[in-house]
This record gives sequence, structure tokens and C-alpha cells, in this order.
Amino acid sequence: MSVTAAVAAPPDFSPTPDTQWYAYSEVLLPPPSGPGPVLQDPEHPLITNDDFRATGKQPTYPMGDPRSPILKPWAADVLRRVNSETLAGKPIITQHAQCLPGGVTQFLVQPSTRPMYIVQGRGEVVMINESFSEVRHIYLRDKHSTGRGRSWWGDSIGHYEGDTLVVDTIGFNDKTHIDRFHTPHTAQLHTV
Repeated sequence: MSVTAAVAAPPDFSPTPDTQWYAYSEVLLPPPSGPGPVLQDPEHPLITNDDFRATGKQPTYPMGDPRSPILKPWAADVLRRVNSETLAGKPIITQHAQCLPGGVTQFLVQPSTRPMYIVQGRGEVVMINESFSEVRHIYLRDKHSTGRGRSWWGDSIGHYEGDTLVVDTIGFNDKTHIDRFHTPHTAQLHTV
């Protein structure tokens, strides 16, 4: 393992009045341009519990848009099946409701009502989601582990670019979902 000067003195991510981790909608945000993540199916608008409290409209379940241009045909078919089951009265059960890890992409969009702690060390950064006791290790090294099997969290390595922690993860199993819509992925998933 090589430790860079940036790792020896990582940025201070302590909360201040000007900074915070905040996620509320549990959706991945689209980029400024180009194709983005799967969004709510416009034919079946999401009405949240917050919307219900404000408008009295009946809440609905999340349903991903199977027409998203980023989806391979097999993944679009999975979303169509999930949506069909939801409309038939069998809504999806989240990973957490099944006491299973949510995986890397779900971990990052947990609502702000669920505290996340970030512990920094010389050789790793550990992210702890308190409400589900999920722990994600990001090893500050140059290369991924060799011979490691596939897992719910994969193998995450990271480095600092200024005050940004860049995390590269491979080695996933295919038991998690990309998002709350149950968008599937293969074991070849690679996130940065």
C-alpha cells in the first residue's frame, strides 16, 4: 500500500453551519447533461407520504421508468416486471426490509434522518450507516485486492483529489439493486 501526502492529512469533513451530508429523496441525481439514472416512471407519478400530508392524495410506490435510455433490454424487462407486480398489489420489498445490505449505491442515498458517520484513518475511510448498522470500508491504496470473492459491498479503494474522496469499487455480487426502483445490475458493476 502506498500512502500519499493527501492521505496523511485528509480533509476535515466535520460538520459546520455551511456543510452537511443530505439525502432526502432516495433517488440518484441526474447529471447536468447526458443520460442519467433511472427516474420515476412518468406514467405512474410518485406520491410520497409528505405529498399526502400536504395534499391528501393517496401515496403510491416508487416505480422506475423502463424506457430509460441507460437500461439494457434485460434490465428494462426486470423493471417492467417489478412495476407490474407493484400495480397488481405486490409492491417491492426493500433490501433493508428483508434485513439485507442495500449495497453501495443505496448506501449513498439513505435519507438524512438516518445518521451516517465517517471515520478517517491513514489506511482507510469507514462509512457507518447507524440505522441499519451498515459499514462500508474504503481502503486508501492504489490497487484492488486480488483473489477476493464477490460481495454485497465489493472492494472499494479510494484516494483524495483535493478535498474530494474518489472511490472506485468492483467485485460486487448481483444481489443488490442500483436504486429504490430495483434496477438490477450484474456482478460486473463498477462504480466510481
